[in-house]
Amino acid sequence: MSDGNALVFVDNHDNQRGHGAGGSSIITFWDSRLYKMAVGYMLAHPYGVARIMSSYRWNRNFVNGKDQNDWMGPPSNTNGSTKSVPVYPDQTCGDGWVCEHRWRQITDLDVTLKTGMSGGTYCDVISGQKDGNKCTGKQILVSNDGEAHFKISNIDEDPFVAIHAESKL
Repeated sequence: MSDGNALVFVDNHDNQRGHGAGGSSIITFWDSRLYKMAVGYMLAHPYGVARIMSSYRWNRNFVNGKDQNDWMGPPSNTNGSTKSVPVYPDQTCGDGWVCEHRWRQITDLDVTLKTGMSGGTYCDVISGQKDGNKCTGKQILVSNDGEAHFKISNIDEDPFVAIHAESKL
């Protein structure tokens, strides 16, 4: 299938609950570390139109390996209307909402890669932010041939980095 016609995703509301293809082997927010790595890989892989879930928690109740509460909908008010999503200053969500699309993610890496970026120092926008000509997080040095060394530990809280043209210092 051509790149522009493929919708790629790690999970959806159905397979999070064991319905459809994959069943209980689907990686979801319930295993956040693996989920972050899977989404990071999906986003880094140059194929398809990526979609990231924005989920909610429910009270799981497993009986003989099946979640008896797999039918539960989003956080709701007593009148049945869906609750608003509170977003905190640290970009996490509350009131039962997970908001995976706000998470940071990838996997263990110690490699030099061709970036396609011009030479210079870039601010990793995952660990910090560009503040004028300084960076509050990690800095990535891109050589004049566009290569940069990336060292990412899979035990880091946010095991990935991201640079872009506007993050150049």
